[in-house]
Amino acid sequence: MNPLPAKTLKDLRDIAAAMPMVIQNTHEKHLYTQEELEEWGYVDAEKLPDGKYLYKYPVQIAINHYRALKKAWRKSGFNGCMAYVKKVKSLPNMQSI
Repeated sequence: MNPLPAKTLKDLRDIAAAMPMVIQNTHEKHLYTQEELEEWGYVDAEKLPDGKYLYKYPVQIAINHYRALKKAWRKSGFNGCMAYVKKVKSLPNMQSI
């Protein structure tokens, strides 16, 4: 993968800084013992061969626009970045960008 020119990276950083925060719902995976899960009242955990349990904990994270813009640029150039900005702008309550 070829590195992007410094000017392009700076432009992408500037665009990302001007974009609003967008929150994404996802899950983090945590390992617990059976005793810990029973103590906390969690029951939806996947048992692993080593006796631990895998629990998918729901979290909300902010999308990294700079990373997403770099990925769009590498895939489709300027048009990919414009499509990403339009996609974010079309989200509810995001018409201010």
